[in-house]
Amino acid sequence: MSITFISILVFAAVVIIGLLTILKFKTAEKDENRTTQGQEMGKGIGIGIAIGMPIGLAIGIALDNIAIGIALGPAMGVGLGTAIGANLEAKKKARDEEGIAEAEAIAQRSSLIGIAILVLLLLLLVAFFLLRR
Repeated sequence: MSITFISILVFAAVVIIGLLTILKFKTAEKDENRTTQGQEMGKGIGIGIAIGMPIGLAIGIALDNIAIGIALGPAMGVGLGTAIGANLEAKKKARDEEGIAEAEAIAQRSSLIGIAILVLLLLLLVAFFLLRR
């Protein structure tokens, strides 16, 4: 088997695991009354890593260095997951305390920060890739 075929299989496996994780979190949200402090952040980071890992593998395959992709994927995923988790925490706080406007502002800021970090990492990666040639 060629290395490209193996890479595609690994990528597909990670995507399937990520989708199953997201589905598990969706079904777990039905029992929201028993969540603890920080649980939503953990869910967000888990979802972010599930999203970031396939992206990192794709970047590693594009750079012909899967080790870089394996290192960058979770790093980007944690940044994105932190934004997702903060958004989930803010929504939970809004439901709990009726401070909807404040919680939405916090969620929006945290989402923008997470997206900005992700875009910055991608720009640094593109710059690294272009300087490497």
